[in-house]
Amino acid sequence: MHRFHLLILALSLSALTASRGATSPQQALRELTGGRTRVVWIQDLGDGSDYLAQRNQLRLMAFDTDDRQGERVLVEGPRNIAKPMLTPDGNRVVFSDRQRREMFMIGWNESEPRSLGPGFALHVWQDPETSVNWLYYTKKPVDDGKVLQTHEAIYRRGLPPYPRSWKTALQRLRGAFHEERIWSQTHVSEDNFQLSANGRYASTVFPWPEAGILEMETGDWHRFGRGCWVSIAPDNSGYFWIFDGPHRNLIMHQA
Repeated sequence: MHRFHLLILALSLSALTASRGATSPQQALRELTGGRTRVVWIQDLGDGSDYLAQRNQLRLMAFDTDDRQGERVLVEGPRNIAKPMLTPDGNRVVFSDRQRREMFMIGWNESEPRSLGPGFALHVWQDPETSVNWLYYTKKPVDDGKVLQTHEAIYRRGLPPYPRSWKTALQRLRGAFHEERIWSQTHVSEDNFQLSANGRYASTVFPWPEAGILEMETGDWHRFGRGCWVSIAPDNSGYFWIFDGPHRNLIMHQA
């Protein structure tokens, strides 16, 4: 999903820049999104073939339309970095290390990532009522021989608030936000567990290639088809897509 969006973003920026002559990437991206924008992605320092972020030859890149730094390295490599995600406020980035089976978080202007403990981060969602940022993650991979990694269950816990000293924030996290298991009825694939803005629905692959929607309040799961790289609209429209097996079609549904 992230790779698909980045491809669209790159093509859109190229088209905008070409059509506007001297328009900078910063200006082109602002025009595309309608405001200040931050983007993060993984860069392969090897031969460019590690599209599933499995090996230790990666680094984390960042771009802000308004900070005048241009494209820059946020986390140095070579190392393993998988599934980088901006928090909803855009101030932090959460990612995982497949080799160490550990989650990390780094502030936009920080130099070193901090550990969030064991697991693989799936999604970061902000509760519109409490403003708490929730980290959804898995902890135990399943060796089932599938190309796309499968895990046993999905958990969540609150992320520390920002800005706040790491020591104070982690103390608050341990004291107030306890781990909660939200799904264990089936195995879980990584891409892509995502929530709607109100947290009512989540896009899921339980596991690949079985794709569908999870109702978060009831725990009911509705299968919509077979495919991969599912995604749900980040608003409350309930629009949901499945990337089909041949990777030629996006099949749209509504929850």
